[in-house]
Amino acid sequence: GVGGAASSAAASGAVAAHLDWRVPLPELIAALVGLLPDREALPPYERAEAARKLRQAFEGAASELATCCANGTEQRGHALESLLPQTVLRLILGSALQCGTGEFRCVCRGWLCTLQSLGILRTLNASVLPPTERTSMAGYLRTLRSRPCSVRLSALRMPPGLRLSPNLAHNAVDSCPELVSLDLGYFSSGVVCAPEALLTFARGLPRLSHVRVALRSPEGPSAAESLVRLLGSRLRELRIETGFVEEGYMGDALLHALGAHCTELRAFALHNDGERYHRPWDRLAGDGLRSMVDGCAHLEELELGLVTNASLPGFEHLAERLEGGGSSLRRLQVFGVLALETPAGLLVERRLQQSLPPGAFTTSGEAYRELLRQTIRCRSSLFVPDIEYLRGMAVD
Repeated sequence: GVGGAASSAAASGAVAAHLDWRVPLPELIAALVGLLPDREALPPYERAEAARKLRQAFEGAASELATCCANGTEQRGHALESLLPQTVLRLILGSALQCGTGEFRCVCRGWLCTLQSLGILRTLNASVLPPTERTSMAGYLRTLRSRPCSVRLSALRMPPGLRLSPNLAHNAVDSCPELVSLDLGYFSSGVVCAPEALLTFARGLPRLSHVRVALRSPEGPSAAESLVRLLGSRLRELRIETGFVEEGYMGDALLHALGAHCTELRAFALHNDGERYHRPWDRLAGDGLRSMVDGCAHLEELELGLVTNASLPGFEHLAERLEGGGSSLRRLQVFGVLALETPAGLLVERRLQQSLPPGAFTTSGEAYRELLRQTIRCRSSLFVPDIEYLRGMAVD
């Protein structure tokens, strides 16, 4: 478990002291969300997702326990009337609530087995491996196939060092047909996702709506655009790490596609790799941002890292939409956009700062490094060039 049985019991008592299980379910869920670490920093979209997942956990557990009661079954001597709050409380204590999608990742094997035996694992978005555990392709497939819970998983994060081929993607789709959320090596060490593997997931998973991916090949831009067209209006979150090779940099075509096809998008992130960043190769320099702002009216969270050549008119248009109430944006984190470092850009920055909630708009290198520190998985460090270094890069 997490910290052993003694610390788990202590944590149970500490959390239970803050909760009244007899209050109406909406109030109880709000109280549980209020206990999340860094809850003040979570944007409204992530808090709403967390609340939705908790409600699913309660409703699923209640349904399964009602079935157990009808069958005259008791689980491990627990009274059925007390098992539901105990189960959900321990689910929360034995798992980590991840930012972005509100997914639960089980880090306590004991409670994973308990939830599986109760038949309520379908309410839990669980990774089947710890985030630091490395495995081969064959080993990962064996893991998926050997766990009955895989067919009910709705969130899956690929382990570090995995080479994700189309064949593995096909098998993962067969093993986990209900996936909603996928993390394919986003800021993770050594995960290589073949573009065709990404599209295999998009074609084979009818509920897929949240995607985090590192695209390291020259075919990355075309694969990302195809993914956007395949998922269309069901895409809620897309986060891309790229910029590893010259042809792999995303251009305005991706943002145009998002604006045209992904009207329900809530979160978008695009980060170019700092160690390999080469400004002449960065093709995001046109009116793509404007198209995305217009087409994705429900967008609440936007991250743009090391997109040095992004043009100022897109940010001006975003400021206009925010000032006129035509944008739902609640958090904007940008770094390395040289157009915002000009006198005209500083004026646009001020308008964005005034239109967004306090602390929701950042452009500094320090804030960007902190964002990456919170995002990276199984990587010792990330290089973030300073603005002067980026400004000194020649543009062909």
